[in-house]
Amino acid sequence: MYYLLIIACLSQFVMVGVVSEAKQIVNVDDIQVALEVGKFVEVYTDTSRKLSIQEIISHPAGDFFTPHSKKIINRTASLSDLWLRLTYSNNTSDDMWLEVGDPFSVWELACYIMPPGEKTLQPQYAMGALLPSDNKLFPSNYYCIPLPKTQGNLPTTVYIKISGDFPMTLRPQLIRESFLHIKSHEELAIFYLFLGIVLAMLSYNFFLFISTRDKTYLAYVFYVFCTLIIVCFTQGHNIFYFPFFYKKLIVFTAPQYLAMTLFLNCYFDLRKNAKPLFNFIWTLSLVFIIILPLINLLDLMNYAKLLNLFQLISPFYYLVNISIGIYFLLKKYFGAIYYVVGWSILFLSMALHFLLINGLLEYTFFTSNIAYMGFSIEVLIFGFALGSKISKLKDENLKVQQVNNSILSEQNIKLDKMVRQKTKELDDALYESKELNEELQVMNEELQTSNEELFAKNTLIFNKQSKLEQVIKNLKETQTKLIQSEKMASLGILTAGVAHEINNPLNFIKGAYIGLKTYFENHFTHEPNNKIDKLLNYLNIGIERTVTIVQSLNEFSSSNEKREENIDIEHILNNCLTILGYRAKGEIRIEKHFNHNPKTQINGNKGELHQVFVNIITNSIQAIDKQGVIRISTYDSDSFIVIEISDTGCGISKENLLKVTDPFYTTKAPGVGTGLGMSISYNIIKEHGGNLTFSSELGKGTTVKVTLPFD
Repeated sequence: MYYLLIIACLSQFVMVGVVSEAKQIVNVDDIQVALEVGKFVEVYTDTSRKLSIQEIISHPAGDFFTPHSKKIINRTASLSDLWLRLTYSNNTSDDMWLEVGDPFSVWELACYIMPPGEKTLQPQYAMGALLPSDNKLFPSNYYCIPLPKTQGNLPTTVYIKISGDFPMTLRPQLIRESFLHIKSHEELAIFYLFLGIVLAMLSYNFFLFISTRDKTYLAYVFYVFCTLIIVCFTQGHNIFYFPFFYKKLIVFTAPQYLAMTLFLNCYFDLRKNAKPLFNFIWTLSLVFIIILPLINLLDLMNYAKLLNLFQLISPFYYLVNISIGIYFLLKKYFGAIYYVVGWSILFLSMALHFLLINGLLEYTFFTSNIAYMGFSIEVLIFGFALGSKISKLKDENLKVQQVNNSILSEQNIKLDKMVRQKTKELDDALYESKELNEELQVMNEELQTSNEELFAKNTLIFNKQSKLEQVIKNLKETQTKLIQSEKMASLGILTAGVAHEINNPLNFIKGAYIGLKTYFENHFTHEPNNKIDKLLNYLNIGIERTVTIVQSLNEFSSSNEKREENIDIEHILNNCLTILGYRAKGEIRIEKHFNHNPKTQINGNKGELHQVFVNIITNSIQAIDKQGVIRISTYDSDSFIVIEISDTGCGISKENLLKVTDPFYTTKAPGVGTGLGMSISYNIIKEHGGNLTFSSELGKGTTVKVTLPFD
């Protein structure tokens, strides 16, 4: 790779050729490397963008094309097509390629070749930035066209149509195919070197941002990344095929200007150190970040005029950045010199590039890669500046530490003098009252012993206090469960007693019903009485309804503490609805959506699960003010059965939803609820190996989801 770079530097574009001035025919006799043919190309600008190749060649040359006398073909931003015509005679045995140049501004390129002695065109070649990259005929970031060998000295004419709105800088060259490979490898090596430098600085400064959390490093990384994308596209290295990028270029430059402004603000802390400059640079940046991109996006202005305007005012932004750096340099702000030098080098590289494309500088290895060099040097200088910032912080910390050590040393000296003075006084007093000192020493020892004992007792008290708090917490939880257990036990006894007392007279009523029915069937066989049949039917419905309620109460009051009962969830839900039916009357509608899957049998405790679903359905009923719907659904999910109970009630706020299962938490009025229902229900479901979740939206309703495992 380095060999290719050396070859490129030593043999930059050398070719021997003979030009016929009369007809502008390039006669290639001996090839070493390449020949610039820009001043031999004839040019025509089609402002209508409608002329076809047939219309171009059907008129005399003077009607359209004019000779071009410079090596570089420049065109400002324009909504027009550029036609080039080159006539050549290849008298060598080598394959020749025509390199057009400027990969960014050539949106679409169509090539037509007219062999000598013919008036028909061979099939065209089509390539360009707005076409997929696989349309390129040679693997280079420039657009290269293969030229057929000519027969004898007869010339061959090449017509090239170039479309694109950007300013164009074309440097057409006839290049030997072998050197074209070397040149392509050279360009790729330079690009990879540039890319390696930029990615290394990106990674290094992103690591510094992670380490220091300094926003300056993040702003720098953002700026380098945005500029890298722009440079890659403008130099013909398309990272991805994105035609919209070329049509809306100014839109895509907005992040770059935003990144530059953020980096400037973070680097100098403009909001704090220069508020007027802070307001000015952000006002100026709005032109490049919002106004011009918006005009480009909405097509509010001719694209060519907008590009020319953008090129005219963008250098002003760079000069403002340099001026701000000079302002802080005069104020002796740390790091300002790096900022001024970095931006000055970038601005200088832009100026040299401008001179190059206007033919005021010769193309050399240095000038042709000035964009890469300028940006790379700027990136390295800014990276060095940010690295120096860390070094400065370390030096400042070291100075602070030295000052602290100096102050500490002075304090130690003063303290040592005081200790010596006090020691002398104590020594003098020791001779006067030795016994008093001995008693004082004993008292100190006793006090130290007392302190140690007190510390040990305090530690013991603290440990016991922690254990006591845990015991109190456990007692509260146990008390909660015990209270509920006693309530449920009492309720079970009461329910069972009521059910038993109802069941006895119910048996009498049922017997009487059977007797009456038999009596009427025996005595009124030939005299049908619809009224008596209806009364007997109503009596039978009432008896069966009462039997169902009694059976539901018996199952609800089940006192079995084991969790090994075979349970049908849908049967339990029906029992709970039967028990709570009287509360759901009126304008509350109950909707049941059961899957009736026989596999929904689970092992558990009937009484506890009755308690859970009674609590949930009761809350749904109480949440509905006047009218609403309670929807109960069951379905299978893997090895679990899922029960969802939804209501259209008042709902629960997000803040209160997290407290629903806390003991003694309730939103009901005093005396209406204890706040234990959901807490106990949550514990019961957990003990059954399931899960209880809540979702709610204030004013729309609540959904409770119960998940229980199958057998």
